Amino acid sequence: MGVAQIHSTQIRMMTMKINIKQLRCRKNVKELSSDPTYIGAEDFMYTRNRAVNAFIMKITEAAAQHNVSVAITKANSVYAKDGTAVCCGIFIPPRDDKHGIGRIRVAAGGQSLAEAVLSLAHEYIHMRQWANKEKIYYSSDYLKLETNTEKRALSLMKKNGISSRLMRQAQRRSSEYLRDLKSGVLAS
Repeated sequence: MGVAQIHSTQIRMMTMKINIKQLRCRKNVKELSSDPTYIGAEDFMYTRNRAVNAFIMKITEAAAQHNVSVAITKANSVYAKDGTAVCCGIFIPPRDDKHGIGRIRVAAGGQSLAEAVLSLAHEYIHMRQWANKEKIYYSSDYLKLETNTEKRALSLMKKNGISSRLMRQAQRRSSEYLRDLKSGVLAS
């Protein structure tokens, strides 16, 4: 899909459709940035990093094909459907939602750009595991699931041209996360 096609594609973020061309216009960035649900130009969604912007669009479009919306918030945490706060991101399959819409939610507040992109990639990989009915997604071995997911998320980021600087930061964060899981610092 060409850049012009991506820019004219309608994407779904939560329940609101936002035109990518409009998001790129400075005048609309201020209007959107005043909504606390979305990340402003300086924070994440409108970075000057074209690879990150293209990555976000690609994931959003791919998720929409599975009836999954993508939401990136300024908050420090996102919430599961039962109201439980989870750290950086969550994937909720469509069948678990009363409206039949799945969700990828990422909380970018308090995260570096690399960490937020990794969180998005991580939740997207969970969506793919679910969509492909992969055994690992349904496994009771949480550490094995998360290790597989982190590895694939980093690979996806690299494959999509995320810079080596951001990749190093994401790899460092991924290693810390898996180390904390293994040591029991983080509860599964």
